[in-house]
Amino acid sequence: MYYDDASDNLYIASLVGNDVFTWDGVALTGWVPGVGGNPFGVVLDGAGNVFYSATNDHVVYKIVGGSHEILAGTTGAGGSTGDGGSAMSALLNGAQYLAVSGDRPYISDTVNNKTRVVNGVANPSALDTDLNGIDDSFDNCPLDYNPSQGDFGR
Repeated sequence: MYYDDASDNLYIASLVGNDVFTWDGVALTGWVPGVGGNPFGVVLDGAGNVFYSATNDHVVYKIVGGSHEILAGTTGAGGSTGDGGSAMSALLNGAQYLAVSGDRPYISDTVNNKTRVVNGVANPSALDTDLNGIDDSFDNCPLDYNPSQGDFGR
């Protein structure tokens, strides 16, 4: 779940229904059905882009116009490769928690015990990725740590 203070909406990734939806406190206001892959984490960036992790698909998606596009990872292929290359060609393993600082999504690559960062989201087809983070100090850090804003809790 992610609460967006600006819109007063709650974004929810539903493991059971394989859906991502928005709740405004009264009714569902947005819904991306059948996303698959056991959606786990959901977060928004400052531009209002919605991202969610699909743990079993080993990817992070960006919701665009009611559908989803891969931001990082390769669907169905778990692994730990792709450092310094394209985020969409990289292998994640059990992506779960997400955080965003500016236009840089941080991904808890759970099985690999790493925090991975995607450097920019403006053009998903040309993402530059440093999947080990800005430096080696981000490997094996707590899954709920945002380096630019400090510890934001569980």
